[in-house]
Amino acid sequence: MFFRGLSIALLLLAVYVGISFFQLRSELFKVYDAPPEAVIGAQDADLTIVEFVLYSCEACRSIFGPFQAAMRKDGKIRYIPRPVAYEDENPGQSERVYLTYAAAKQGKFEQTFNYFMTNDVTLDQRGYEDLAGELGLDLVRLKTDMESEDVKKSLAENEKFFEEWRLQSAPAFLMGEKAIFRIRSTDEIPTEEEFIGMFEKARSFF
Repeated sequence: MFFRGLSIALLLLAVYVGISFFQLRSELFKVYDAPPEAVIGAQDADLTIVEFVLYSCEACRSIFGPFQAAMRKDGKIRYIPRPVAYEDENPGQSERVYLTYAAAKQGKFEQTFNYFMTNDVTLDQRGYEDLAGELGLDLVRLKTDMESEDVKKSLAENEKFFEEWRLQSAPAFLMGEKAIFRIRSTDEIPTEEEFIGMFEKARSFF
């Protein structure tokens, strides 16, 4: 009777562990869910890529050109940039992320993300005016939306996913459901062709 009871207990434990693992996996893979206004790329994509990026990160900015070129050449990528800030270590970065998601409310997420990745921006009054003029943003609405709870939640969600996936450093890419690529320094920046090879490798993981 004792062994029968033990075997039942072990079975229940295995079921519990299985359910917990499934729930954890389900939570982790919510990283691929994003509102349409915060998604870039092809409507008929066959590969989804999530990138965690820090606007002040030199490697993130260096990688932007070859990655974007490879994505355009491939033509079948659904791309979800998830900018993080970690304000304590990177003062001023939260403001840039809030601005990006506030701009999404005006249909300008991609343009704003690209602007921050390719320009050194000082967010004083002149900087805001230049950015709004360049991207065609309503500046009053932009600043109001930056204070909204859903915009602040977007940054918190990005940082939560970054920690749950234990990625440790940016830039980091989740490609499809099984490929993770981390770039740790500017010495490791892939070329456009190397990125295309990474896309194909990610597609081949089943």
